[in-house]
Amino acid sequence: EGAETRSGFGDTSIVLKRRFGIAEDHALGLEAGLTIPTGKSGIGFGSGKLEYTVNAIYSGDLGPWHTDVNLLAARLGAAEPGTSRTAWLFAASLSRQLDDRWGVVGELAATRRSGVEGSRQLLLAASYNLDRRLTLDAGAARSIRRGDSSWQAFTGLTWLAARLF
Repeated sequence: EGAETRSGFGDTSIVLKRRFGIAEDHALGLEAGLTIPTGKSGIGFGSGKLEYTVNAIYSGDLGPWHTDVNLLAARLGAAEPGTSRTAWLFAASLSRQLDDRWGVVGELAATRRSGVEGSRQLLLAASYNLDRRLTLDAGAARSIRRGDSSWQAFTGLTWLAARLF
């Protein structure tokens, strides 16, 4: 707050992922995650408790479009009194590569946790591949929860540093 400066490390997450091929262009995935409280919880960089996640994923190609559907359960390390420690997330996206460089994506996502108001949002974004190892993206997300019309804009980049396997 004010002119206060904060610095430090956040919590550390470890995620194991497993892909199960259904067909050449369809797959299921399972992710199990553990978040270790390595951050400084007193300054907002961590929860101070162990947290667990399990994410089930369907991924597939529908002609020129690609879809990913996620259902994630998270066991929070700490929860406010009167609220659940289990949070649920659902997300479904539809994306398409327009040419060698440009791509577009739309995503609908929602969260739910007992004792806390849920969220719903719509995200639209575009990506541009500078080369095989660097992709830029930008987009906007809008809350679609009743009574809330907040917007968020974002930019980012993905850099493939090295292939491990």
